[in-house]
Amino acid sequence: MIWKITLSSESLRFLTKQPAVVQTRIDKKLRWLASLQDPQEITKPLQGSFLGFHRLRIGNIRVILEYQLLELIIHVSRIAFRGKVYN
Repeated sequence: MIWKITLSSESLRFLTKQPAVVQTRIDKKLRWLASLQDPQEITKPLQGSFLGFHRLRIGNIRVILEYQLLELIIHVSRIAFRGKVYN
C-alpha cells in the first residue's frame, strides 16, 4: 500500500531553508513511511493540543503528521527542530 504525502506551506518553507543533506534525509524518511502498510505503527500519537496528530523523529527534527485514512494521505502539518515544533 502506497500512501500519498502532502506538505503544508509551513513545512515546505522549513524544508527549502535547510541544507540539501537535511532535505534528502527528511525526504527519504517520508518516502519510507509512505511505503509502509501501516505507518501509524512507526509514529507516536500526540496528546493535548496536538490530539489526532502523530510525531516522526528524524534526528533533532520533528515532523508532525496527520493521517487521512480513507484517502491514504499522510499530511505533514509541521516540520521543525525539536525545541520549536510544539510552540
